[in-house]
Amino acid sequence: MTTEVKHGPNPTFEHQITGVEYSLTLVGHYTTTEGWTAGGVTNFKYESDRDIKRRAELLRMRTIFLDWWVKEWVRLGGDYQEGVAQLVRYPFRPPARPNDLFSRHISSLAISHVGAVAIVSGRRAFWVISSASDWTFGGEHNEALNPLRFWRPATMIRHAICQRRLTPQWMGQLRTQREGWRMRLRFAGVFMLGSFLALAAGAGAADDPAELLAKKLGEFPGAERGQVLPITSPALGVAFPNDHFYVLRFRQYPLVMAAPAPLQANNLFVVTAGGASDPLVNTRTLESFFRAALRPATTDAGVKEAIKAWLRLVEEFHQDGFFQFSIPDDSLKIVPSPNGGREVTGMAQVIPHGGDQGQISASLAFSGSGQLLAASESANIKRGVRPICQATKLLDPDPVVRRMAEDAILVMGRAAEEYLSEQRARATPALREAMDRIWQRILIEER
Repeated sequence: MTTEVKHGPNPTFEHQITGVEYSLTLVGHYTTTEGWTAGGVTNFKYESDRDIKRRAELLRMRTIFLDWWVKEWVRLGGDYQEGVAQLVRYPFRPPARPNDLFSRHISSLAISHVGAVAIVSGRRAFWVISSASDWTFGGEHNEALNPLRFWRPATMIRHAICQRRLTPQWMGQLRTQREGWRMRLRFAGVFMLGSFLALAAGAGAADDPAELLAKKLGEFPGAERGQVLPITSPALGVAFPNDHFYVLRFRQYPLVMAAPAPLQANNLFVVTAGGASDPLVNTRTLESFFRAALRPATTDAGVKEAIKAWLRLVEEFHQDGFFQFSIPDDSLKIVPSPNGGREVTGMAQVIPHGGDQGQISASLAFSGSGQLLAASESANIKRGVRPICQATKLLDPDPVVRRMAEDAILVMGRAAEEYLSEQRARATPALREAMDRIWQRILIEER
């Protein structure tokens, strides 16, 4: 379902509306207690008398309110990103519902994401989490329950797929880490419980890319210890319009998580209508995929999109979870070949942050008919500051050690979010406060 959003006393919609409305009224009050306000929803009205339709109406009212709230924040002089961050910080808590799968397993988890899906395969569950700060398409908001629909929004800030084995040991660990997840799971919205329950119960299309990927990952014992992330890029959409790309990454910091053979630290998967590919673990296997699947590139624009798609995927072989890359258009060069084809070169530059620097250079050679003949890449990358034990030293008795720990975390900036979340989950209350202070500095100083 898509909602056309226009605000004001008498909006004119492009789509013809019926005379029936659904609505809610909320009221807020100042109080005489310092630091407290009060308020709530004083009235609400549904159009439908069916619960499933009412939930859909709630989603639409959520969309309308969030759109108005952020725009009003900006109109009053606030910063857009800070407004989104204010929404993100709200600690959503799902209500206790002991009869559903969600409550039995993760009722203690504070969820603040829109578009979450659990795909259960045997005893393994691959949690697919998709988050965006703005999923607006020309004033319309897409409310499709499948988060895979959100992968090409106007502004996408993060996608994350977390995998865990549904065992009593893991459930216990999750309960102890709920505080950390509140920092990790960030989005301006609420959890789509209906989507989760439908897919967890086995509903959904058989050709869902996430389901196909989960089935493939089930062939690799130990894969659930890694982190799966979708890889998005406009160039990938042009070069491979019907394919979905993922990386299965095993964390390298603060402690190395060894990848189970035959997997490597970073593993690419391509999901097509026929299923997920075997892991692509290096540029040689990636080149084989490109030769077989890349559409013929017979124009300058086509070869440029191809090199950008190649660079976007090659980045993942060098990624440790902290690098950020950009592919400048002026780095793309085309040289005609004697055989009537083209050779295109390009560069993915490391965005300087926290000491990170360097670049990845690549080249693709095409025949006169647009077929890929050869591909190559070379990297010259230097890692900056990475998490080791800095968070545990924020209260060290030695002021020099404390300052060094603070400086290192500040240099990492927002990239340290996952690390701080995990450390916070098992920290003492005093150390948690120190971690919260340093995280607030990162947000305020926009590091």
